Amino acid sequence: MKTKPFPSLLHLFLLIFHCQLLESTTAPFLSAEELRYTFGVHTFSDVPQHEELYPKTEYSKDGQLKLLRVTIHNKQINLTLEPSIQSLVSPHLKTVFRNAHGGGKLYVGISPTSCHYQHKSAEAYAAISNCDGNLKGVIVMPDEVYVLHPLPDRHVHRFDQNNRNDSDSGLHVIYKREVAQKDFCGLESIITSAELTEDENEVSEDIYAVGQRLSEKGELIVELAIFIDELLWKLFSSKYGIDASSKLQDYALTMLNNIQIMYHQPSAIPQLSFHVVRFEVLTTQPSTMAAHLHNSGHAQKYLDRFCHYQRNLGSRDWDHALMLTGYDIHRGTGSRSISGIARLDGMCDPWNTCTLAEGLDFTSAFIGTHELGHSVGMRHDEPYCPAKHIMSSSLGPGKVTWSICSLRDYHTFLQRLDNRGKNCLRVSNLPQKLTMRTDLKPGQVYDADKQCYIMHGQGYRQISPRQDHYDGVCYMMWCGQSSFGRIITSHPALEGTFCGPSKWCELGRCVPWPGIGPSAVLKRIDGQWTDWSKVSCQSCNCANIAGSIGIAKSTRSCSNPSPANGGAECVGTTLRAVVCNRRCSSSSKSINKYIKKQCMKQKKLKNDSDLSGSGIQLTRYPQRACKVFCNVMSRYGTQRNYRFFGDILPDGAPCGNNKYCLDGECLPLSCDKSALITRDLSCPTISERCNQETNKISTTGEAQWLSWSTWSFCSQTCGIGYRQRIRSCSDGKNQCLGASSEKRQCNLSACGADAKSDQENNWSEWTSWNQCSVSCGTGLQARYRRCTDSSQNSISFSCPENSMETRECNMGTCNMGIVGLWGSWTEWSSCSVTCGPGIRSRNRYCTKEPCDGSGQSRMSCNLGPCEITARWLQWQAWSQCSLTCGKGIRTRKRKCSAANSCFGSSLEQQNCNEDQCTITETTAVGQWSGWSDWSACSVTCGRGFKRRIRTCQHETCNGPFIDSSSCMIKHCKSFSAGSTASWGGWGYWSPCSETCGKGIRKRVRKCYGTGGKCSGNEYEREVCNVRRC
Repeated sequence: MKTKPFPSLLHLFLLIFHCQLLESTTAPFLSAEELRYTFGVHTFSDVPQHEELYPKTEYSKDGQLKLLRVTIHNKQINLTLEPSIQSLVSPHLKTVFRNAHGGGKLYVGISPTSCHYQHKSAEAYAAISNCDGNLKGVIVMPDEVYVLHPLPDRHVHRFDQNNRNDSDSGLHVIYKREVAQKDFCGLESIITSAELTEDENEVSEDIYAVGQRLSEKGELIVELAIFIDELLWKLFSSKYGIDASSKLQDYALTMLNNIQIMYHQPSAIPQLSFHVVRFEVLTTQPSTMAAHLHNSGHAQKYLDRFCHYQRNLGSRDWDHALMLTGYDIHRGTGSRSISGIARLDGMCDPWNTCTLAEGLDFTSAFIGTHELGHSVGMRHDEPYCPAKHIMSSSLGPGKVTWSICSLRDYHTFLQRLDNRGKNCLRVSNLPQKLTMRTDLKPGQVYDADKQCYIMHGQGYRQISPRQDHYDGVCYMMWCGQSSFGRIITSHPALEGTFCGPSKWCELGRCVPWPGIGPSAVLKRIDGQWTDWSKVSCQSCNCANIAGSIGIAKSTRSCSNPSPANGGAECVGTTLRAVVCNRRCSSSSKSINKYIKKQCMKQKKLKNDSDLSGSGIQLTRYPQRACKVFCNVMSRYGTQRNYRFFGDILPDGAPCGNNKYCLDGECLPLSCDKSALITRDLSCPTISERCNQETNKISTTGEAQWLSWSTWSFCSQTCGIGYRQRIRSCSDGKNQCLGASSEKRQCNLSACGADAKSDQENNWSEWTSWNQCSVSCGTGLQARYRRCTDSSQNSISFSCPENSMETRECNMGTCNMGIVGLWGSWTEWSSCSVTCGPGIRSRNRYCTKEPCDGSGQSRMSCNLGPCEITARWLQWQAWSQCSLTCGKGIRTRKRKCSAANSCFGSSLEQQNCNEDQCTITETTAVGQWSGWSDWSACSVTCGRGFKRRIRTCQHETCNGPFIDSSSCMIKHCKSFSAGSTASWGGWGYWSPCSETCGKGIRKRVRKCYGTGGKCSGNEYEREVCNVRRC
């Protein structure tokens, strides 16, 4: 009887041992892939401290997760959850699976599974998803962030099931983010020295902002397109098989749910929301993003390719594009620490609004949060703010809030977009009137032509090949461009697409319309024309061709209503023009010179020896008179042949006796010589015509309106008021036609009793003053506060006055007589090698800008001959010849068995294809198109920049695709005596002055305004180190 306590003590010891085992032995059982998927690390030694647990959950009657209980460090956390799928995904979501031929499958309006939730309170913010029955997400505490993640099912048997404590959830781990991941962001690697000055404009002139103005005051929404590359698709396909597509979408939305909660926490002012409008999976990588073009994941090259790809999708209705990749992206120098890259200040700029992030593990949420911050103007926090916030250049523990530096950059970026009236975050690209009714099928909302546009872009519409019956669209729809005749095998039509009289598509077949159920009320709707748009006689356009007339266009569309359910299309044309100038300049070039210029472009573009470079206008045939036909040299020289490549003459160009071109069609001058219309149209009314004598073309040097100013603040703080904007005439004498000011009614919240709710909103305490903007002299410093409701839990926008306050700061007298001042040289470094020839270096640092000269000095060193233990490996195969004729070059390489210790060259070249080329033969790997027209100048007065682009027609081309040049509009008006000049944002960092070892990089900023000088330095330098020598 006395021995009974022994088993009890043994059981107690085993229980304690087992609990310790439960807390410390999870990771050794995980594979390398499971380590990365669960903890975001590659090795067991990097696994953070964690706890295993069985979370407790509660669900509502409709199956939605409403409560989550977890224990962190013996403290129970209760999270009440609200579904977030409606705030994450647009009801107009377009899902595309793209195949190798550019076609694929299209789905519209199909909402993903509602398995994403958020929690917001004063104690914590959380984003939780349970799409596969397990819980994933982040819990953001005031100074730390915890990750909740399931353990793989195959390891559950290793743990005591008695610890479930009535939990209906599987085994999970919870851990605090502690991995200090350095150099994960690739921002610096996207800047070239040529862009240093150009990007002082900071936002490209290509910015657009169109669509419906958002109704909620201060609402900022990023309409997001998520792309999945081929490699990530293959990884999910091999892991999940037929469930890969749904698993990918769940993963992407889980990541976005976590990103959104980081932009909704209290330190984010104002909050930024994300709505997914497009989800595209590249089951086969497009040729423009093939692996060899970006060295299988080189961050900068891949980002450049992706930005170009998403920009050229003509149907783009998103503000920002995010690519999740299966590549372990790298810098190209052996460094694979980088995990994401984005374009600084890229948001709202179609060419630069793009982000690339690895999609290999759950840390993508933190990478995406950081990189999207760069896109809305945020720089890295260092060196002006502590490295403990989200925009620090390294990931680590506690980095869950936004710094004052980030908010300053964010506010500056938003203000710059607002001032230009081009803030895409305040407008929606989706039409309000297009509502996805539950009683309609997608094909009834998006007809066949609209589906082609969504898949392939502008100009594409449904094409029915001759060998195909009309009802074949349900199995495979064909899309084409009528102007070039290009046809693409696209995708099966959406469910409900019209496929014949009283027929629609259902399950890939064209079946009779049943006429029952909710859709039975739908009837055939014939299309009707809208009214003609109003012409702008002041914006009169003249073609640069002798004999042209100036015209102003007017359009209409078949959308009042649009044809539906087999209804008839409108009959007639969508375009007409009224004459606004009969006296265009007579000094313009002849029509033959214009045609010759276009044919020379085609000759270079097509690289066709049969093209002579000249052309002709065939006025004998009206249907051809406005098309550019290029001369083709006949084999026998007796017959003249012509070829049409799609070029047309400009609108208003002459094409016969009293006939002129409009959109490629030759039309007679009608309606008392006041309009260009087709025979089916009636003449414009007198009020719809222009005075042909007073309207002059807008040319440089003649009076014309400058851009509108931004709208003023409302004249009232409550009730009905007015806001105003103005514009000025270029000649300064107000000789431009039209009004110089414009008013608009603004209706704020009601005054009196109805305004009491605003009084419940209060300002938070001011932050401390940030660092002075200059190192000497007088500068500015700022502090911030946020407007919250009475509970202090929600951000409001109804507080009076401003959220930012500035004051002057004085940092002492500057040494005005010294241009720049270097510090002393450091000691010489040791030799860069242990044997053979090497390099020693020393550095000095600029103590006062601007310093001239280099910050580094080098000298050679030699520590004696090396022992020859290395040898060359076999030569690789010869590369393809660089030219197909005319003496090209081919190369081959070899590798050294011991890094770079072999003597001799690793590269060998020899001549190839030495036969002479024919007269017109060119052999570049790629062929550039001609340059586009110059864009408008980036400024309305003073000196700015203009830009033009060209496209590569084949494979890869040498040289840049973009060209920029300075432009001078006119001198800006002087500011009044009381105005002050101010700095613009810092430009990008220049490349490091040294390719290895320590160097110096530099950035500049511009002083805007006249009548005063900006305080502070125009230049900024810092030490950089690309790699070890």
